[in-house]
Amino acid sequence: MKFKSLVGDRKFYKTLLGVAIPIMIQNAVTTFVSLLDNIMVGAVGTETMSGVSIVNQFLFVFSLLAFGVVSAGSIFSAQFFGGSDIDGV
Repeated sequence: MKFKSLVGDRKFYKTLLGVAIPIMIQNAVTTFVSLLDNIMVGAVGTETMSGVSIVNQFLFVFSLLAFGVVSAGSIFSAQFFGGSDIDGV
């Protein structure tokens, strides 16, 4: 297998980065806000910091769930579209 067959063209990588960079920025902002929540509430007390930490964990699990649902829908839509099954899309 040649390495050249694994590497896409410049247009592909430009499109890939156009999709990936906003997702990376969104995840970084979400993580940073959770970190700031923990830092701000850390001075108040142990119980409140534990509560904020638990809520941040719930938000993380919700983000994973939403990502999974949207990804599954995208995969099924792409498969139906690739098979020319417009009703399935």
